Amino acid sequence: MKKNPFPINKYLNLSFGDEFLESLEGALFMVFQRKTHADKAIGKVFAVHKNWGEGLKGWFADITYDIIRWRALLVAHSGRPINRKIIEAFFELNGMRIKSEPLESVEKETPELKSAELKRSDYLSIPEWLDELGYLELGEDWAKEIDAMNTQAAMALRCNTLKTDIKTLKKRLLEEGITTTLIDGYKTALLVDQKQNIFKTKSFQQGLFEVQDPSSQKVAEYLDPKPGMRVIDACAGMGGKSLHLACLMKNKGKVLSMDNAEWKLAGIKKRAKRAGSNIIETRFIQGTKTIKRLNKSADRLLLDVPCSGLGVLRRNPDIKWSLQPEDLDEIKKNQAYILNFYSQMLKPGGIMTYASCSILPSENENQVNAFLESDRGREFKLIECVNFRPSKTGFDGFFIACFKKKNII
Repeated sequence: MKKNPFPINKYLNLSFGDEFLESLEGALFMVFQRKTHADKAIGKVFAVHKNWGEGLKGWFADITYDIIRWRALLVAHSGRPINRKIIEAFFELNGMRIKSEPLESVEKETPELKSAELKRSDYLSIPEWLDELGYLELGEDWAKEIDAMNTQAAMALRCNTLKTDIKTLKKRLLEEGITTTLIDGYKTALLVDQKQNIFKTKSFQQGLFEVQDPSSQKVAEYLDPKPGMRVIDACAGMGGKSLHLACLMKNKGKVLSMDNAEWKLAGIKKRAKRAGSNIIETRFIQGTKTIKRLNKSADRLLLDVPCSGLGVLRRNPDIKWSLQPEDLDEIKKNQAYILNFYSQMLKPGGIMTYASCSILPSENENQVNAFLESDRGREFKLIECVNFRPSKTGFDGFFIACFKKKNII
């Protein structure tokens, strides 16, 4: 028998009523049947139960994410698909109880899993096809990485150096009741010691920090932007790395934040205003002409490409259940296209960074090697490739490759 992998002391002896359980069922139905993102599903539950306190909301979010995270293991344990039975299985395995049941029905000792013949994909709680693919690409390291990501992510902050420094921010947060820890090797990162609503703090409202995983903070640093440069963030999304680039450039020069999803760009200006960044300009990628017009215009080019997200499963465990093999094929085609076509925006002598939050070599090293062998890739020299693995850092999984464009006459 394999031992129960759950952190039993976290939930031990907690009890919840039928309303709580019915809400769990509703949230899980939205995630698994309607393909709703977990955070959106949880938000919809909170919108209905406005009378819930912060503590109850916190337990609900944690339990929902843990059930999503351990779906395959819970199904194997309960012998049932996603329904009330796997919620009950989760409660049993964590020493919790349902208020309508007698206290004696809850096991006091950590129960062992009922199945003696668990597959690796069950115990790692990941779809079988994805487990096979991951093992093919990473070998024995695959299980280590998934095991590391079957935990809840700590909240990390990035100090906004346009407004403060890391030690002053740490002190300010402490004055607001938020204790944090410095991280060796991460110049501007703080770990929040306990879960709290940091978005209500004056420090956040004044733009002294952004929420950003330490591994993610390395992406802009590896691009090495300098004040006065013209930098393009070509897959800017919600703009977190654009804000970091502006900090590294000391608010001097230009950061062009681009994306082909216009709605993602909408919030960047608001975030930039709060952060005191006035060098960020947004631009919607309407088609190939948008890219061609920027040919050889950037001193630095960041390609934080769309990916499977398999390096951020701690934050988004629903990804592993929604991702399909055909999705991964399309993702890799898109990555290759972006790397090949968007790279024309870099000036000769400039630096380009290709980054992804995946741990699969097929999205990372393989893409880099294929690009270097292409006609356009021959214009570039690979400087270095870096993998930030969850099993080693304790943070999100990220891949970063840095290129220099040759000065070809």
